[in-house]
Amino acid sequence: MTIDELRKSGLILFEAVVGSRAYGLATASSDTDIRGVFYLPVEDYLGGQYIAQVANASNDEVYYELGRFVELLSKSNPNILELLASPAIASYTKIQ
Repeated sequence: MTIDELRKSGLILFEAVVGSRAYGLATASSDTDIRGVFYLPVEDYLGGQYIAQVANASNDEVYYELGRFVELLSKSNPNILELLASPAIASYTKIQ
């Protein structure tokens, strides 16, 4: 599954800009980092198609499956804590 497939299927629950852009510390050469949470349809769980994480090639965009998100949150993962503290973005086009 790709990030585009997640978007087209409406499976993304939450996404936010994180990193230097979220803190107002970005420079002209800074990339845009996006993190988010998605859910898998029941048929994917039952069919053995579990996917814990989806990322682009550069790992600038990473989306965690809801169960994986909760697991990482329970371990105080810094990426997840940062995601919780970041404001949600209304749509991907706003950050391009």
